[in-house]
Amino acid sequence: MTARLTLGLALFTASTIFLAGCGDKAPPSAVDNKDKKGHDHTDHDSGTSKKEDAKLPDGKKCHACLTAHMSKTETELDVFFETFDKEPKPVTLPEKTKLTATVTRMGDDMKYTLAFEPAEQDERKTDPAGQCSRFKADVKAWMKPEDKLTLTLTIEGQAEKIVWVDFNPKKFSHKHD
Repeated sequence: MTARLTLGLALFTASTIFLAGCGDKAPPSAVDNKDKKGHDHTDHDSGTSKKEDAKLPDGKKCHACLTAHMSKTETELDVFFETFDKEPKPVTLPEKTKLTATVTRMGDDMKYTLAFEPAEQDERKTDPAGQCSRFKADVKAWMKPEDKLTLTLTIEGQAEKIVWVDFNPKKFSHKHD
């Protein structure tokens, strides 16, 4: 009788330990979304832009956002900068700041070089005079909606480059007003 009781208790204990390990744990991808300073990374691929953390030449940290604009008359990539706030605000650079990028696309051995220029003022209405939060580069000659791009952005005076991987223009496209 004691052997049965001991065996029953051992099985009960083992099954309790096993089931406790299978509880309501969040999947690993949802557990570690905050960096050491508490910045939440779950919103990096939201809406019409793919976001990466960036450190600007003046040391300010923000999101660098990449989006595509595709229409019958224009096909361009846009880069804009915003705060980490829940309701992001534009972050500006001097309009004369040189932004360049190297782009590769999956299945293509060619490397494309882009030079970004300030977007039209009506796309960045809150920017102070001489400042720019949104830059654009024409890619009509080669970019297609189904592409998967890797874009490495260099900002004049910035030590660190910003890299977006697996950027899909169709998924991250926007329309102008």
